[in-house]
Amino acid sequence: IGPLLPDPALMGISPDVVLVAVTIGWAFAGATSPFTATVLLVSLFGKVSATTVGLRWNGWFLGLGCLVGSLWVLALAMMTG
Repeated sequence: IGPLLPDPALMGISPDVVLVAVTIGWAFAGATSPFTATVLLVSLFGKVSATTVGLRWNGWFLGLGCLVGSLWVLALAMMTG
């Protein structure tokens, strides 16, 4: 998805900010998607559906992580820009 984004300089932000934002999104998608290997293994061991593991069990992690990650990206953008 990175090549589809415009040049960070055109958006008025540092490339580091874009890198952090994309990495945070990738990490949370991997932790909550019911199609990733980790979520599928935990659902197999816990004898529950992958959707339960990805969205219910990891839901608080996702919500809190998105809040903290957004604040981190905002602070980084303010410091570098």
